Amino acid sequence: MCNNLEEKSNYCGPYTLNDVTSIKQFAQDYANEISLYMDDFVYTKEVHQSPSLKMLVSFAEKEFHREFSKPPTYAVYAPGCVNLCGESEDFNDGKILSMATQLVTVIVGSRRATSRVCKIKTLLREKGEENYAKFSINTSGLDTSSQVTWVNYVKAVIRNFRVSKEYIPGFKALIVSSIPIKRGLGSSSALIVAMYTLLEAITKVYTTNTLEKSIACQQAEKIAMSVSCGIWKTLLPIVGIEGKIMEFDSRLLEIQEHVWSPLDIDLIFINSTEDVIDTLVYQKYLNQCREVAFALNLISLRDATIPKLATVGQLFSSSSLKAACHVINETDRVTTAGQLIDHCHWKKLGNVMWESHCSMRDNFGSSCSQIQRIMSMIQNIPGVYGARIVGRDFGTIVLALVHRHAVRTMVNALRSGDQCQEYQVVKPSSGSGILYADTNEQLLPIVSNKKRLRKSHRNNLFVGDYNDYHQQHTIQ
Repeated sequence: MCNNLEEKSNYCGPYTLNDVTSIKQFAQDYANEISLYMDDFVYTKEVHQSPSLKMLVSFAEKEFHREFSKPPTYAVYAPGCVNLCGESEDFNDGKILSMATQLVTVIVGSRRATSRVCKIKTLLREKGEENYAKFSINTSGLDTSSQVTWVNYVKAVIRNFRVSKEYIPGFKALIVSSIPIKRGLGSSSALIVAMYTLLEAITKVYTTNTLEKSIACQQAEKIAMSVSCGIWKTLLPIVGIEGKIMEFDSRLLEIQEHVWSPLDIDLIFINSTEDVIDTLVYQKYLNQCREVAFALNLISLRDATIPKLATVGQLFSSSSLKAACHVINETDRVTTAGQLIDHCHWKKLGNVMWESHCSMRDNFGSSCSQIQRIMSMIQNIPGVYGARIVGRDFGTIVLALVHRHAVRTMVNALRSGDQCQEYQVVKPSSGSGILYADTNEQLLPIVSNKKRLRKSHRNNLFVGDYNDYHQQHTIQ
């Protein structure tokens, strides 16, 4: 550590105390170096800044008042999420390395004391969809066959809430979000978890069992879209912790936390312009993995190895074997990546991300021409340590691990090739919550928890009746 300016100048370069130009140069160099550790470094122009939670809530409140002519009495939020490694692993009893992000969905609302009709407006919707819905909380009103995706999500959550719909009052709500839709960043899960949290606030019936809440949200997504989804997709927006990367073991329901500590390295998502690939293609790969596990006499591919896979190689197509190969190796990559984060080995972590992407591309077929053009443009840029495609539903986001010195170079390279529309830093953030709620309204009857979820002496191990969970919630 340098104790004075002269020592610092001797260390950093040819600075002399009696040379005004050198002193100015030293000050400039020092400022440039320090700026790497400041949040706003180069990001104001090169990288999009998402609105803060406070800004989103303020905007939602104004829109709610404009739409319904009175202020909201409830406000809740749920974050998006992004995987660093481990796509598809929760379907195969594997591990996932992921984090909740600062990108959030916010819902503000108010109860309707004398009505069981819901009026909801959203600013989060797919192109061409209606932005307003009105329906009654009864069997016919909660039908999820609508062509409007977000409405199906909302209705499915109400149907799957932990108390009977007879106890849910009508309400008005407005939805806003900073999460890009259909890009593998958890926009649907955030909407579902946020809506469930709003129902908790409105009914005053809180699901303290974290796993129970996650399963209810998981089933809501399955009801809404008739597509399988893993438990982690809805658990992470609930249990996310600011500054922590979460490693989830889907067999043991164990979460290991990894502190995200780099000051000069960021995770940046690169949003391409490519449309999302059909999720039915992805479902095909999941079915192939289950078939291979069955042939190996295993419950899942968690216990499979590459040598074991070779013993049944003649029974399956090349596509099935490649999918199984990806799943087997990905769990090992997740374990390695978690250890690298703990030891701050960022370049090695980047290598694991490259490997994960290549495996998904070659073995799982989860890439596209535009993603590959982006990857080829950034992989040789010094300071871009690693990158991978994000989203098991074949999203079109690239998540890059980048040193701040390289941000401008990377963005300029991509812009010169006109490859993408948006660049944004994502940071590990906290899980869902209630921002405020009207405490003066009459409470509804509290329904007791069936099974409480507790933490054991092991690191964040969720303990409950795991066998019941698998029997009742295994995705067919």
